[in-house]
Amino acid sequence: MVNRIYNKKNYKSTTKYFMAQKNRILGGLIMGALILTGVGCLNKNKEIFKPPLTTAADIQIADQNLEPDNRLNISKIVTPVDGWISIHAVNDAGLIGDAIGVTQVSMGESKNTKVIISDKTRLTQNLAAMLRHNKGEKNLFELDKDGPVIIDQQVIMRKFTILNFTDVK
Repeated sequence: MVNRIYNKKNYKSTTKYFMAQKNRILGGLIMGALILTGVGCLNKNKEIFKPPLTTAADIQIADQNLEPDNRLNISKIVTPVDGWISIHAVNDAGLIGDAIGVTQVSMGESKNTKVIISDKTRLTQNLAAMLRHNKGEKNLFELDKDGPVIIDQQVIMRKFTILNFTDVK
């Protein structure tokens, strides 16, 4: 009769009954842990979230001559996102002006990137190269939407000088 009290599911012994209960509890704990850790979570677009490969960002550009075809060379660009490198005129007070040239860049590291100055009328001797996100329409530079890349509260930007400015202006 004691055996029947513990043997509610017709287990052959109380040991097997308690083992089955232990397995149910253990399974429930494992499922709960998986749910709490977010295994299999998806974002709104049903895509698995992929963080940037790097959070580093850098621009290496030297003072240089503007080439005859209005191109500048940026030695190295490191960016955590797909975006743009834009060239901006810098006025005598050191303030950054409008973009006068832009080139698309991919996440990661790029070397010897060429940027064409599209508006020589606003060319100044001092320029700034600025790294920008592509937050607007893909493959279309939109100054008002494609904002600067900011890391540790610093805009990723480097100033440089056009050495042959008087010859090209």
